[in-house]
Amino acid sequence: MVTALDILFVWTAVFVSFGCLSYLYRENPLFRVVEHLYIAISVGVGVSYDLWFFQGYLYNPVVYRGRWDFVIPWAIIGLCYFFFFSRKYFWLYRIPIAISIGYGTGTMLRGTVRSDFLSQINAAITYSLFAADPYTTFNRFILFIGTFVSIFFFIFTVEMRGPLKSANKVARWFILGALGASFANTVMGRESLLIQRFELLLGSKYFPWAASGIATPEAGAYAPIMTALCCLGLLYIIYSDYRKKRASAASAAPASN
Repeated sequence: MVTALDILFVWTAVFVSFGCLSYLYRENPLFRVVEHLYIAISVGVGVSYDLWFFQGYLYNPVVYRGRWDFVIPWAIIGLCYFFFFSRKYFWLYRIPIAISIGYGTGTMLRGTVRSDFLSQINAAITYSLFAADPYTTFNRFILFIGTFVSIFFFIFTVEMRGPLKSANKVARWFILGALGASFANTVMGRESLLIQRFELLLGSKYFPWAASGIATPEAGAYAPIMTALCCLGLLYIIYSDYRKKRASAASAAPASN
């Protein structure tokens, strides 16, 4: 059974999607409404996360467990931010900045090194080159050769002569192929998102209504109604721009004569 709330969710999703796509024409009132709505929701979600963080890591430990040692160091660090307005004690402002940057960089590098460096090395050296079928064996040999010669490509302390020069050329082809595949994968991802937006605007049954959490496929059948209304609104904006250009051209013609 389709409820009015399901239809409202579908129409809201269509309105927001169409408003974003209308920027392809120019910045218009429809796009501004969607832009302000997006910023308001983003700020609201950010504030809710900040309040949740404050409650879980400061309010509850202090009020319910008496952990005042949570307050004193972080309060001192937070107050150091206000020394930004003092010329004499401006150096104290650098302390919380250094702590924030150091903590953020360390946390990021830990995850990056573990996922993008150590795991890649582990995956490259732990499996066997020979598989059950020739196709998989061929793929593994290609991966091994590409990894090996690509490492040589970034050795700048040795002059590339003889076999190293040939390996350098082969590595260049592997790297270009990897970059091309990565770029193509990015483009395919963007195109799939665009196709899904059009499926949403048209109320297609192929749109993943249940997975997106918007509504049911039955409620998605009402999407073309809002799409038609948004198209009429955009056509009115285009017609208004046309009339303004005609009026400005007509008023400028006598002045030029």
